[in-house]
Amino acid sequence: MRWERLWSDLEQQAEALDRDELAAEVHDRTVIEQSSVQLMDRVRASLGLRLRCDVAGGGRWQGVLLGVGSNWFALARSDTSDASDAHGHAPVILPSVAVTAVAGLAARAVMLDALGPVARRSTLAMALRRLVEAGERVQVHRSQASPLSGRLTVCGQDYVELCDDDAVTWSVPTAALAAVTMA
Repeated sequence: MRWERLWSDLEQQAEALDRDELAAEVHDRTVIEQSSVQLMDRVRASLGLRLRCDVAGGGRWQGVLLGVGSNWFALARSDTSDASDAHGHAPVILPSVAVTAVAGLAARAVMLDALGPVARRSTLAMALRRLVEAGERVQVHRSQASPLSGRLTVCGQDYVELCDDDAVTWSVPTAALAAVTMA
């Protein structure tokens, strides 16, 4: 009887040790996997969710996530902190480099490599070129200056040109973009 208890006790200790080692390994692997996830991977997994985004310069945009590119995403706005915006529900395009915080993201992630070749190459420049082609009025929100309104006429490698209502053409570096909305 004594031997049976001894063997049983040894088995229980071995099982507990195995459980502890497995838990530690799962924890280590989780930490390693999480360290490889980028913010845009979490954004990609959040299509259809309502997000709140703070951008450089102090702006806040919120709405349902409509689309995601490699370095931008678009929200169908439901509310905005920009009181001068008379079209409170127009979509907004946010360059990922201008985003300073996001709330409402899904817990999972979708890596860029998991997407098809077209989606992987969907850059901010491509989205802005579509606005140039459409000829629609836009409002370009800049991170360190007041917004500009007009029509995008050119999308270069690192800038856009906007022709305002006074026929003044503004060249705006894409690094200065905080958001682009349909006016």
